[in-house]
Amino acid sequence: ADEAGIQIVLKSEPDLPLVLGDEEQLWRVLMNLMDNALNYVPRGGCITLLLTSNHGTSVRLEVHDTGPGIAPEDIPYLFQRFYRTDITRQRSTRSKGSGLGLAMCKAIIEIHGGKIGVDSELGKGTKFWVELPAHAA
Repeated sequence: ADEAGIQIVLKSEPDLPLVLGDEEQLWRVLMNLMDNALNYVPRGGCITLLLTSNHGTSVRLEVHDTGPGIAPEDIPYLFQRFYRTDITRQRSTRSKGSGLGLAMCKAIIEIHGGKIGVDSELGKGTKFWVELPAHAA
């Protein structure tokens, strides 16, 4: 991020509940979402990670970016294996992905009993979100 001139901001509610899961697999989801954001945010842009809780029943991670956004017609297919948007194919020098990353993220999150989704608007950036059930202490 430093080399690309991209600011990363972390915002977190205090005292978030615990989430049970495979640390390596959940780390893989976070790294995939961050890598995607870094590939599309222009120099001088920003990525914000937001962690919140839904009344202690779940934990939500959001990865907001100030990239170009995703076309509405692409959003229903983003989590399908091998799907790549036009902008992904055009930026092949920066993103050499195979179209498997988001499908993998979806599978990991669903195995953990959670949900994953995306909100985006062309020209205004993208927000990927993950919700995982909180562990009852």
